[in-house]
Amino acid sequence: MKFTPPPDHGTLDTSYIADVLAALYRSGRTGALRVEKGVFLKTLYVQDGQVAYASSNAQSDRLGEVLVRHGLLTPEQLDDAMKRLQPDVSLGKVLVQLGYLSPKELVQGAHLQVAAVVDSLFQWTEGAYHFMEGPLPKQVVNLHIPLPALVLEYTARHAPVAWVRRYLPEDHEARASLLETFYRVQPEMTLPAEIEEVFTWLDGRSTVEEIAAQTGREAFFIAKVVVGLGVLGLAEVTLTPRPVSVPETVPAQPEPQTEAIPAPAETLRVASPEPAEVPPPAPEPVRPSEAPPSPTPPFTGVVTVPQRRYRRRAVAAVRLRRLAIAVFLAVLAVGLSGLALWVWRQGRSPQPAFTEVPTARPSPPPMPPAPSPVAPTSQEATKPSPTAPPSSPPAEAPAPAPSPTSPPAPAPSGPVTVETQAPSVPGPGPEVARLIEQGELPTAARRSSEWLRRQDPQAWTVQVELACRAETVLQALRQVRNPGQMYVLPKSFRGQPCYVIGYGVFSDPAAAEEARRTHLSEELLRQPSPPRVLSVRQILQLVGK
Repeated sequence: MKFTPPPDHGTLDTSYIADVLAALYRSGRTGALRVEKGVFLKTLYVQDGQVAYASSNAQSDRLGEVLVRHGLLTPEQLDDAMKRLQPDVSLGKVLVQLGYLSPKELVQGAHLQVAAVVDSLFQWTEGAYHFMEGPLPKQVVNLHIPLPALVLEYTARHAPVAWVRRYLPEDHEARASLLETFYRVQPEMTLPAEIEEVFTWLDGRSTVEEIAAQTGREAFFIAKVVVGLGVLGLAEVTLTPRPVSVPETVPAQPEPQTEAIPAPAETLRVASPEPAEVPPPAPEPVRPSEAPPSPTPPFTGVVTVPQRRYRRRAVAAVRLRRLAIAVFLAVLAVGLSGLALWVWRQGRSPQPAFTEVPTARPSPPPMPPAPSPVAPTSQEATKPSPTAPPSSPPAEAPAPAPSPTSPPAPAPSGPVTVETQAPSVPGPGPEVARLIEQGELPTAARRSSEWLRRQDPQAWTVQVELACRAETVLQALRQVRNPGQMYVLPKSFRGQPCYVIGYGVFSDPAAAEEARRTHLSEELLRQPSPPRVLSVRQILQLVGK
């Protein structure tokens, strides 16, 4: 098979696109191939005989349409990206910046776009092409796509019969053998399995028809693969005239018998009648075993078994590769299933700062009597602490009305104030508050943890909230009445370091509840997960201490 490179510019009705691309590959040229058909213009950028990129003005070949067609992008995401598109920024860069695509998915989409443009070019049988040699534009990204892989795949799909007949005439048989150049480029090509199966039968002895009969493929499909390899210079295709069998004539054999009979030449009795009766046994020479073979139609032939052992090895290799791919996909599916299950369990696990845990709260808790607006008596002054709950009924003696003989204490001149419940235990001190203001949350959390572990586990405290940012912790510090009573504990939440904010330590839950209502700002109390009262043991268990 003889290949003649087409010129740099011409029409597709005289030079098929496979010939043009094969010539660029065999010469290792660099430049841009422009193909026009009506209003459509498609350009292939070639670097050293390999496809670097492709562009097209057809709507179906645009990058966004290709990504949506292959499920890598949704129409809504494409519309959003088009609205944000700027003149000097490419669509792919905008999609990556918006998080709609990863860089790997963008490269995959670019490969799919090149494949769409090349696939449409192989379906064109008319149009004009022009190759402009020179360096590629700077904005072109080189994808390094092997040109032989594209030519072989789309030739096997769309090559017309007239182009195949130009290289493989009907009256010739074709045999192909792979060259050394094929084995150098084969590792770079990824082709369908039916094309790779044809490669195993190209030994230079089997015809196209014999390979088709052995593989079960159509002979025309085998012929397209063979021609594609031939124009790329990857295989040597040999053409030999197809044998044409001419059936022998019947009267050729009876002639020697007619010549030997008239030797005696006695009378005229054997002259005329008997030779006339010789032609009736004409069917006798035509025997089933000697019947001439019928002429072989194009792309059909006798079944042979060339390279049976090599083919078995190739088939075994293909099956082993498919098995490895299946095992890999199964392992990947199991891993993804496990990851999805873990994420689902994390979503259903109780969140420490946003779900309430039932605690043993009094309903309602016994509140100490509110202090009287009058001055305290001498008996009340002798009490050890105004925060301690009454231990016996006599402590409620101030409830009866005062005796008329004892004048009441003078009322205060200013507005009446009510003393709020103070923490029963001193807090971690101003040092923790200073560390929080300076942004040293790990040090503040370590000091708070050491201080809280020294407290009574049966004591009570107020869990304010769970914060994962330093600004949130600092804002909570400014929304409590006594910053010296605030502490922070380290807590890992959904894989990121966070802090549980607490306030004070109290001897009973009533005092803690009173501090929760009076020592915290209204903004903290109105949040979706409001502060709650817990024991010291519970909050330590919550943070895993």
